[in-house]
Amino acid sequence: MPEQDSCQFTASCRHCRKTFTSRNGLFRHLRNEKECGAKSNLKRGQEVVKKHFALLFAYQKSFPADDDATAVDDIHLGTSAGRWLEQFFIRALRNGTNATNEVQFSIISRTQSSVTKLRSTDLEQDAECMACGDVLVLTIQMPVCIADDPLLLERLVTPILSPEFRFENNGIVVDLLVCKVLDDDMTLHAERSCTQYAYHYLLPIAWLPQSEQLKAWVASNNMTAPPPVDSLRRLKQHCRSAESTRVDPRAHFKDDSNSNGSRIALGRFGALGHRERRAWHNYCDLPISHNHESGWRVIDRCRIMGTPTNSHVLLEIRDDGLLKGQVRRLVGTLVATTHGWLPETTIRSTTSNDVLIAGPRAPPGRLYLAEARFHFEEMKTGEETLFESTNGGKVFSKMSTSDGMLRLQNFILADRAKAEAAELNWLHDLKCKLSPALSRKLEDSKARDRLECRHPMMSSSSAPPTFEKVLSLLCEIVHRKAWPDTSSARSSVIADMGANKPEARGSFTVLNPMTLDLESHLLRGNQLFPDLTVAVFELEMALSVLPRTRLTLEGEDEVIERRLPSSHCAINCDAKFLPHVDSGKGAGQSLSMIVGLGDYKAGELVVEGDPFDIRYKPLEFDGWKLRHWTNTFSGQRFSLVWFTPEKV
Repeated sequence: MPEQDSCQFTASCRHCRKTFTSRNGLFRHLRNEKECGAKSNLKRGQEVVKKHFALLFAYQKSFPADDDATAVDDIHLGTSAGRWLEQFFIRALRNGTNATNEVQFSIISRTQSSVTKLRSTDLEQDAECMACGDVLVLTIQMPVCIADDPLLLERLVTPILSPEFRFENNGIVVDLLVCKVLDDDMTLHAERSCTQYAYHYLLPIAWLPQSEQLKAWVASNNMTAPPPVDSLRRLKQHCRSAESTRVDPRAHFKDDSNSNGSRIALGRFGALGHRERRAWHNYCDLPISHNHESGWRVIDRCRIMGTPTNSHVLLEIRDDGLLKGQVRRLVGTLVATTHGWLPETTIRSTTSNDVLIAGPRAPPGRLYLAEARFHFEEMKTGEETLFESTNGGKVFSKMSTSDGMLRLQNFILADRAKAEAAELNWLHDLKCKLSPALSRKLEDSKARDRLECRHPMMSSSSAPPTFEKVLSLLCEIVHRKAWPDTSSARSSVIADMGANKPEARGSFTVLNPMTLDLESHLLRGNQLFPDLTVAVFELEMALSVLPRTRLTLEGEDEVIERRLPSSHCAINCDAKFLPHVDSGKGAGQSLSMIVGLGDYKAGELVVEGDPFDIRYKPLEFDGWKLRHWTNTFSGQRFSLVWFTPEKV
C-alpha cells in the first residue's frame, strides 16, 4: 500500500486570511462569518464590498394654523424623513443597475444626526422640527465592480440628485441636497461624530417691542444706520445671556463642577472647548431635573443672523445637543424678556440647578435644523465643512446649502402666514398669562432664598409625643458634632455641600434591622447609631397606621391603610435638597414616606411645583417619578425618608 503524501491539503479565506484543512471547513467558515460570506457572495459568484454615503437632506411639512402640539399627527419629522430617504436612495441604486437581488445592494448600517440611538432620548430633536441640514450616513453593501468604478458610481448618483427626485410622503416633503461618497478609509457616524447643531427660528418682528418702527427701518435697507428703537439691542443682549461662557478648567473640581454649580464641557476642543455647561432642564418638554446629566448642555452661540425679510429676524442657536423643546422655550423666554414682561435675569435664573420653573414655549412651524457640524472630520479635510470639502470623498450636489436654506425659509414664511392670528393670540397670552405666572414663581423663589437659614440648637419639647424619642436622639448627635459625612452621590442633590458647610449638616442612610437577611451588610449609620436606627423604624410603624396624605402621578389623596415596613431610611439634617428624582426604583414599595422634625419655619417639600408642609405630617409620594425638592427654611430641620430601593 503506497505511503500517503505528507503534504496536507490547505485552503484559505482571502478576506480574513484564515487557513483550513479542507474545502468543507472553508465553506462552513463562509456560511458562519457574515462579512466574509457577504464579500464572497458564493451563490452569485460575485464579490461585494461596503461603501459609505453621507447624505445632506431637507424636509418640511405644513402645519395647521392653530396647532401648538409637540408632535404633528404623531409623526416625528426627522425620523420619518430619514427612513423614507433611506428606502428611496437604496431603491434608486437598485433601479439604476437593474439589480434583481437585494444582496447586491443592501444597507448594513445607518446613522442620522437628528435621531438619538446612542444618546439620551431627552436629546431627541423636536418632533415638528424641519431641516435643511440634516445628515444621514448609509453603509451600503454593493458589487465591487460598481464600488471600484468612479464613473459608474457617478452615473448612479447623479439622477438621484435631479430636481424631479423630490418626494412627498404623509405630507412630509423630503429632498436630497448633497451626496458625498466617502473614501474607503473615512468612517463617519452621523450621530456620534456630530459636534455641534445649528438651529434657526424665523422670528416675526411683530413679536418685538416697537415693531412698526423696526419694520420700517429694515424696509429702508439702510442697515448701516443704527435702528431707531432698542428692541434689537435688548434682544441681542438677552441672546448673549444664554451663551455658555469660557471657563478655566483648573478652577473646577475633579467631578467637573465648581463651587457655584456650573460645570465644564468635556470632550470638546478648540473654540468649542472649556465652555460652561448649564442646567437647561427647565427648557425641556420632558419632566427632568438638574440631576439628569442630559439636561446639562452648552449653547455655543445664540445670535441674530440677519433679516431674511422685512418682517422677520433670524435667530441662530448652536449647541452641543438639543434638548427636546429647548429652542422654542428659549425663543419664548427671549421674546418675554425683550418686552420686559419677565425679569432680565430670567435665563440665568432658570438655568440654575436649584430652580424648577418651565419657560414659555414659542409657536411651532418656524424651527428648523440648519446645519450639523463634524469638527473632528473637518480637521482632516482642511477645516471646510463636510459637504464643502472634496477631501475624504467625491461630492455630488443638487444645490448649495444656502439655496436649500432659502427655499425652506420661503416655505415657512408662506405656511405661517395663515397662522398670524393664532400667533398674536399666543403673544397676548405670553404677556397677560404666562409671563405674570412665571414672574410670580421667580419672585417666590427669590423670597424663599432670602430667609435666614442658620440657628441655635432648638429644644425638642414642642414635638408631639410620637416624635420625641427620635428628635431627642437626632439633637444629641448634632450636639456631640457626630453627624457623619454625606456620600458624594447624595451631596450632588443637596445645596451648598461644599468644603465650608456646617459640621451638623447632611444626610446618611440606615437599614431596617427587621428586614435584614444574612447576606446584608450593615451600613455605617447602623453601626454608629443603633438606638436611632431602632427608633426611626419604630416611628415608621407608628405612623403607618395613622391617616396621611398620599401623592402619586394620578393626584393627591388621604389614606389610612397600613404601610409595609421599609428596608431603608434616609436621615437628613438641615439638608436643602435641589430638584431631583430618586435613583433606581422601588421594589414592591413604589411610594416613599417623608416627615419633618424640629423647630423650623418654611422648608416645605415641593413636589412638581406644589408645596407640602411635612413638619410632623407624614407624606407618601412617588419619589422615583415625581420631581421634588426642599424650600428654603429657617431653624433646625430634620427629615426622615423611608423607602425600599430596587435590589441589585
